[in-house]
Amino acid sequence: MTIKEKYKANIIAHWDFRTGSLSDQSGNGWNPTITGSPYFANKKGRTLRTVANGDGLTLGKVIGTSGTIANMTIIIAFTPNRFNATNRTVKKFTGSGSTAGSFLVDYQNTGVARFLVSTSGATFKIASTPASTVVVGKPIVLGGVFDGAAQTVNVFNDGLANTAVDFTEAVIPLYDYDLEFVQEATNSGLSDSSQAIIFDVALTNAEMAQLYEEIKQEAHYDKPDIRRLSNPARNLMTDGDMEAGDTSAFTSHNSATLSKETDTPYSGSNYLKVTYNGVASPGARVNNQVELNKLYRITGYAKSDGTWTPQINDFGGVLWEGTTSTDWQYFDFTKYWSNAALDFLLYHSGQTSGYTAWDDIKIQEIPNADDVYIADGAGWNVTLDNFTSGHLQNTGWEVVSGTWQVSDSTGANKQIDCIGSGRLAMTNNQYKGTWEFDLFHSATTESRVYFMASTKNDYTGTQQGYMFTIGSTERLVLHRINAGATTLFTSAIDYVAEDSWVSIKITKTAAGVFTSYFSLDGKLTWTEIVEESGNNPTGVDLTYTTSAYTVLDIDTGDAVRNFRFIPYIE
Repeated sequence: MTIKEKYKANIIAHWDFRTGSLSDQSGNGWNPTITGSPYFANKKGRTLRTVANGDGLTLGKVIGTSGTIANMTIIIAFTPNRFNATNRTVKKFTGSGSTAGSFLVDYQNTGVARFLVSTSGATFKIASTPASTVVVGKPIVLGGVFDGAAQTVNVFNDGLANTAVDFTEAVIPLYDYDLEFVQEATNSGLSDSSQAIIFDVALTNAEMAQLYEEIKQEAHYDKPDIRRLSNPARNLMTDGDMEAGDTSAFTSHNSATLSKETDTPYSGSNYLKVTYNGVASPGARVNNQVELNKLYRITGYAKSDGTWTPQINDFGGVLWEGTTSTDWQYFDFTKYWSNAALDFLLYHSGQTSGYTAWDDIKIQEIPNADDVYIADGAGWNVTLDNFTSGHLQNTGWEVVSGTWQVSDSTGANKQIDCIGSGRLAMTNNQYKGTWEFDLFHSATTESRVYFMASTKNDYTGTQQGYMFTIGSTERLVLHRINAGATTLFTSAIDYVAEDSWVSIKITKTAAGVFTSYFSLDGKLTWTEIVEESGNNPTGVDLTYTTSAYTVLDIDTGDAVRNFRFIPYIE
């Protein structure tokens, strides 16, 4: 049993920034207010990055109840970007003055990590690690444990306990302390944080060591939207399975020693080992496996020697970076090759020693990135501010007009919220097959989805294509668009409830017959929409057989999620 499982009832707050979410994953509702300008980044997996003084998350929650001595364990996993003065990962001050009832977890320029607790007006009780515990650029898991029964405070680094400091005060009013910041820098540039957890129990030394190992082994939660052909492309990687008897498919970079090893392959009999041989950043060069101006998906496995991180580089920047784990780590990313260098490197950042290992690498061309689009929002980041232009966070949707946000749906999955009426557009060439989406239709609004569209405009302009609408009277309508709307079918009014979610599915055969469905049970069952006028399924309509975009044209209070566009009918 993992520590998180064992103490599930004792987790009072858990923020997993790897999900792109700020929501409390414990279910206790400790959802923060943003301060400053933190943002989501992707450094060894998705993180929440702070760059300036005051960047962080304000919570306004209490720990414990009045009159108790609260046990508490705080965990935060992060990578410091640079040192500036005292860098706080968790802090709370009450009253006036720095010792007027407070606790905090911080680290200093010397790399000392500390857990500090005080009562009002009392001197800090400080537990600290040795110097150089915290290193710029190196991931670390800091933990602070306050044991109310034993009256001790201790700080842990990567699961290692330090000398516990006795805390002799009779009452420690931790119930008065709100968690103000998950992370904060007193100057600029603190960290990339992956997760933070607060327990209302004091974990033991052995439990802290176990929890660290569990956190270290957790996979990065990077789940991109699926955009690929329905039929998997062939593997373009020569000797990607590493089963050839030599390393002739690869070229040594920076004098690296390349060898095939058999001791611990991910699969098969061999793996590729890239070893330092006198020159920094040794690598294995993968030669001319790709072409210019094409999109590729690259997958495989890599592992570290325990010190140096495996990386993939295209001579223009890092495409993927792993961890120092000696376990096999899966990578999966897409790359549109627009730079002149068609080679890329399997390498590591070691300067004086070490190796990285590689196995089961695939390179697959994606000829048309829009042929399949499946997005449940798990790979999106929540927005930390309103969007009125540009691309909406990392959703792939472009803001044409209006005001938009990405918010949590189920903690990991996300949804697109319309804050001010407008349009979003996405390049989409699909002209047959299946279009699915969930739509929250607010009262009195008209929600339009142009699932086949020639432009980013609305139906009154130069738009040509097909549109599905939930009107202000909750009538479901399928239209053909050409500088106006021609109705193909319409349902009765009040066909679905206002201010509620409904799932919509539209199919189109190659012959040009549209069929529209709805679901109110999360897509467990689909029901053909009953027409009041027109026909569902429609007759043959081949007026438009191409598409350039899908456009969302919805109003304030509407929301959309769970897209599934595929070029065939299941």
